[in-house]
Amino acid sequence: IFGDLREPWIFGNRWKWEGGLTGMYQKAERVSFSLRKESIVASITRKLLERSTVSLQYELSREQVFDVAPGAILSREDQGYATVGAVRVLGVLDFRDDPFNPKKGTLLSGSAELATLPLGSEVDYYKLSGQTSFYFTVFRRSTIVASGRAGVAHPYGSTSEVPIQKRFFLGGRTTVRGFEEEELGAKSPDGTPTGGDMMLNLNVEMRFPLRYRFFGALFTDAGSVWFYRDPVNGFDLRETAGLGLRYVTPVGPIALDYAWKLDRREGESAAEWHFTIGAVF
Repeated sequence: IFGDLREPWIFGNRWKWEGGLTGMYQKAERVSFSLRKESIVASITRKLLERSTVSLQYELSREQVFDVAPGAILSREDQGYATVGAVRVLGVLDFRDDPFNPKKGTLLSGSAELATLPLGSEVDYYKLSGQTSFYFTVFRRSTIVASGRAGVAHPYGSTSEVPIQKRFFLGGRTTVRGFEEEELGAKSPDGTPTGGDMMLNLNVEMRFPLRYRFFGALFTDAGSVWFYRDPVNGFDLRETAGLGLRYVTPVGPIALDYAWKLDRREGESAAEWHFTIGAVF
């Protein structure tokens, strides 16, 4: 649930800045925890090109983490209430021919976030992430997409671990499709996903026409989530491959994917099905 107020004339039209104030209530059930969040976000955004922007945001939120799996609790910040005050810089450079069904071009995005006591926060951390996607047209109507994401988060000050709701999780329909949602990466001794403060995700997909608005897809995904304090044993790149069916609409594809693990381990499923509305990347 959210409400949004926009002012397109902030700083005067010459500077092309837009101001925004957003209030939001969110309740989410994740694999290892549940989250209830109330927040206010103040932002200013500048349009650089037709679909390229840079934004500066300040978010103040009251967050409750509950129903946390015991194995995922790494510090006192992983359960209960916390006030989080953070400043965030976001950038998007979109040079694709179509934002909903791209066939060629490049998409670059990145974010930097800092939470600290002077901003009204009870937890201290910083978080950096970025994504690059390249689109190539081949054989006239087929498209190859190569995408990469990476991120790092780190606590400081009185905070001993990055809070669980701020960590990275991988696995599922938009990241590594051979795994269930958020099931890839670091786990506790009882097998509970803990997320991590480091993340790498790589995807390559070929989309080719079938009939009418239907397209087929062949893809391979890889990814790892780990903790900075354990770089040797933590980094564990998992690989999956699969095929899918796409029905293309004017506002993006409807997709059904089947992906299997190329390095399946004991106790893991062989493969997973995923249904997605909208572009994966």
